[in-house]
Amino acid sequence: MGMLAFEAHADRVRSDIEVALASGLSLAHPRDPNALYDAHAPEWVPPVLFKSLLDTHAIAQNELFGPVVAVLEPFTDIQEAAQRVNYTRYSLVAGIVGDDETRIRAFVRGARAGIVWVNTWNVSPVDVPLGGTGRSGMGKELGLLGLKEFLFAKSIIRGYS
Repeated sequence: MGMLAFEAHADRVRSDIEVALASGLSLAHPRDPNALYDAHAPEWVPPVLFKSLLDTHAIAQNELFGPVVAVLEPFTDIQEAAQRVNYTRYSLVAGIVGDDETRIRAFVRGARAGIVWVNTWNVSPVDVPLGGTGRSGMGKELGLLGLKEFLFAKSIIRGYS
């Protein structure tokens, strides 16, 4: 965690972090913004944690593809939680942890996401389709639906005289 593939990618992630800091957000970890830079390892970005973000903030809305976690303000009820999942432009996955089956089902019904994990995270069986909605909605991978992405159906209609 922390080492990115290219220096340019690390620079972009650090730039997004700097924009967030300039907008008034503060780091929960690391506390010192200077820790974001290591002259000996320019591809290194340490794990970064922002907390108490609003859903509208760019850090919460964009895919950074880096070691950045944005902890949002808590929700008040399950309907609000599902609405907040649906508010983002990217809806690949959502998750819920709990033991109240009524609340879990309400969340699952309301959340528009390609996968909804319940009491687990990052489990993707090969026979279960993976694909999201919104900007994460470019087809499916895995499972029968994923296979169908690579198939081409051709209808041939022939007349006989």
